[in-house]
Amino acid sequence: MKTRARRSRRQRVAMAVVLAVMTAGASACGNRLDQGRLQAEAARENGSGPGAGAQSPPGATGAGTATTAASPAPGDTGVTGAVGASPAPAASAAAPGGSGGATAAAPGSPSPRSANAAGSAAGSTGSVTPSGKNSASQAPAAAPTGGGAKAGSPGAAAGPGPGGAVPGGGQAAPVPAGSCSGAKAPIVIGSVGEYSGLLGPILAPGSKSVQAWVAATNAKGGLNCHPVKLVVYDTGGDPARNQALTQRAVEQDHAIAFVYNGAPLSGQASADYLHQRRIPVIGEEGAQPWVCYDPMGFPVMSSCDEGIQGIYQMLAKVVRAGDKVAAITCNEVPFCVAYHNLADKYATEAGLKLVYNGTISMTQPDYTSACLEAKNAGAKMLVLGMENTSAARVRRSCKSVGLDVPIASTGTAFSAVKPGDGLDGVWEASGVRITPPSHPGVAEWLAAMKQFVPNTPVQPTGGMGWVASKVFELAARNMPDTPTSEAVLEGLWTIKGNDMGGMTKPLTYVKDQPTSRTPGCWYAVQMNDSKGGWTGDLRFCI
Repeated sequence: MKTRARRSRRQRVAMAVVLAVMTAGASACGNRLDQGRLQAEAARENGSGPGAGAQSPPGATGAGTATTAASPAPGDTGVTGAVGASPAPAASAAAPGGSGGATAAAPGSPSPRSANAAGSAAGSTGSVTPSGKNSASQAPAAAPTGGGAKAGSPGAAAGPGPGGAVPGGGQAAPVPAGSCSGAKAPIVIGSVGEYSGLLGPILAPGSKSVQAWVAATNAKGGLNCHPVKLVVYDTGGDPARNQALTQRAVEQDHAIAFVYNGAPLSGQASADYLHQRRIPVIGEEGAQPWVCYDPMGFPVMSSCDEGIQGIYQMLAKVVRAGDKVAAITCNEVPFCVAYHNLADKYATEAGLKLVYNGTISMTQPDYTSACLEAKNAGAKMLVLGMENTSAARVRRSCKSVGLDVPIASTGTAFSAVKPGDGLDGVWEASGVRITPPSHPGVAEWLAAMKQFVPNTPVQPTGGMGWVASKVFELAARNMPDTPTSEAVLEGLWTIKGNDMGGMTKPLTYVKDQPTSRTPGCWYAVQMNDSKGGWTGDLRFCI
């Protein structure tokens, strides 16, 4: 009975997080995996299921379990592990000098259960009491958020950065302030998204990168002598929960900005609230259209529809395996509709011919029919709009009928791909740079991850979280004594043509206007099993 109850809870969470699985039609169709089998296969292929040899991906927690928000290093990471929508109050952020290893509740748990954080030698274990309060020492409450009065003027951003197909270069990323004479009021930022369940391995690394940046920044004295605190909430893919947790982060935790909200399924629900309160969202996973159209959205890469555009540009400019391309996309996730509807437009724009545009269910065990149609249409390349476990099954099906051609997708869709997944050689059009390790911006990111959040995989969504953090760092580098959302906004609007040291496209933000969607820039990276992961160092822009 207990096993069945646990399985039922996992299934409910997975359905809320990933897709609306149409189990009622499973017996009629006869070719769909049930949700339990889908989750088991995904867990196994992501290295987190029973018998898997790899470590469970960070952030991929099950329902009703507690997890640490970060692996703390000596000194405070400034990270609060308030992950999940429990009825109890959110865990408070650790104060400077305390432990950054607060525990976190997954969606649906009534209150976080106490757990010891890794690296407890740094200080308190950061256990959470039954009331949901973090037992670590508390920092002073942050100032009220929202459209407060401006206090001081943020410094000017660096000048325009280069575009075009360049392997490196770009402007220098911001440098933290020097020594501090005394601590100022903390700057509180939030990250709200789908960080558990089947989407956890794809989206959680972004929030982990923000955690690493917070820890590294506090180790250097904070931002303009302000310690930085991060609250992380897991929505479980529930729009109503996203709205409640976003409001909690602003009104109870006093967050003045959100840095990397990985919420493709639930983020839209909070758009109106954030717009009304004038709270900026800096960076996301690339599948939240509102971020690209609302003045409070600040994409840190070519996002939204431009992510799809980048796939076809990469096939034409980098892969170049022919001019005939087929698209196979899922039919459960809303953003997959854009993959399907925009395929012909972006293929034609890139000088390619779309010969097949099919839809499938991510719960299917076999995709022979779609592969045969693509093969018979003469496809020389495949664009897949789905997550990596489904993509691996598509590739197996296509190979079985003799269709073994280059496969490509966006950085988010294939973000969790790792060596041994059966996707060796696939291509990604990543919106941010994640390779090579020798690049100064990538090296800084990897060093912070290794020190503060070890064992987190290197993948595009992780890079998105890091670049979002560096954009926030630049915007808040001259934060006044009283941190406000308006001060962050003023800092963001000074950023003109800055590609963050070659880590993304040249970014320009204009006061109270949606972010410019041009130029479009992407990084062509390829999975190479023999080299242990993603490789490639080419940025191409249009």
